[in-house]
Amino acid sequence: MPDIGIAAGDIKLKRTQLLPVVNFHKSLNGNADDYLSAAFMAGPVTSQFDPTLLQLDDQFQNGSFNPNNPTAQVFSHTAYTYWDASTGLSYSSGFGEGARYYAGIGLFHFNAPKVSYYTNNSSSTLAPKFALNAGLTLPTGDANKVMFYADYFTQGGNEQFLGGLMYRTDLATKYDTDEKVSLDFGGFYRWNDSFIPVVKLAVYEVSFGISYDVNVSRLQTASQSRGGFEFTASYRARVRKDAMAGKVRCTKF
Repeated sequence: MPDIGIAAGDIKLKRTQLLPVVNFHKSLNGNADDYLSAAFMAGPVTSQFDPTLLQLDDQFQNGSFNPNNPTAQVFSHTAYTYWDASTGLSYSSGFGEGARYYAGIGLFHFNAPKVSYYTNNSSSTLAPKFALNAGLTLPTGDANKVMFYADYFTQGGNEQFLGGLMYRTDLATKYDTDEKVSLDFGGFYRWNDSFIPVVKLAVYEVSFGISYDVNVSRLQTASQSRGGFEFTASYRARVRKDAMAGKVRCTKF
């Protein structure tokens, strides 16, 4: 999917990517509730920066920066484009009265693209990233449920684990539909890094969320456990209610 972000940092670093996704669902039973899904994502990614905004060592004289001082650092390229490709496989099913679960596996950047502003740098490759994720939803009442999540990533010798849970309560339901107003709250823990409390409000197809990273890593003394806020907004399109709508039912968590 497209991802066009604002410029970041002092040198206006930008990245634009166009990554369309093809997803195939295979129903494993007649009720279309057990699915095996396979996906493939690929496309171009472009990165660029503004070299005129750099402040290099040889432009400082007597401790003061002068942008008119010449520099020996020359950039032959201030932008580059590479092709990225990823794939994944997931299985989703259910049990009991409304309980659902899923498990997935993914491999990102499996083509190991070169990511460098220097054309002669053959060692700067984007290492493949391996991912595992799983989720479980358990109803706790007619209008309440608890949802568990877990993610594991490894890339280039680095590892990350994220796990947590959310509790959802339905506040209202639109007449004669399954569209709801609901409130979610809970928390996640990123191993050896941060605790993340989360609150989300969903109003039918639109949802808004807020989270905050509480630093619990070895840097917490310097950071005083402070992290950063993150705000999210999303829109979920409704499936057409016709004869084909029941052929593939989206897993809801």
